[in-house]
Amino acid sequence: MCLPALSDEFARFDMIGSQVATELLSLLPKANLEESQNSGPQVCDLLHACANNLGVYLSGYVVCAPRFDERISIDGIYLPSTPDCSAQAPYARSLALCWPILREKYGLTSAQGDPDEFLLVPTDCQSRNGWWIWWD
Repeated sequence: MCLPALSDEFARFDMIGSQVATELLSLLPKANLEESQNSGPQVCDLLHACANNLGVYLSGYVVCAPRFDERISIDGIYLPSTPDCSAQAPYARSLALCWPILREKYGLTSAQGDPDEFLLVPTDCQSRNGWWIWWD
């Protein structure tokens, strides 16, 4: 699902799944794949996490040509909860306990810092929640 463009040069995207992530891995130039949103993981790591794991979704934005900084930036990832990281807890406790586990499990080790948002969110599956992780 894509959101409306804010200009001819910039557009947000949301809920990118494994098929699109796989395509982007083969289409994006190396320099774009090595970029990251602030202290978040590199684009290539986020795309691999999405391409290789069911239920992982990405969000971010596209900066279009003819701008000199044309790129795809990924600033958010939705991860399904895992048995070792599923309990609701305040932000700081969830971040401290679960981010290291999820970071390793999904190969997001290129992140240089903690996410700005780390939220347990409900899904349409009654028995399962997920994590919304975002870098400003």
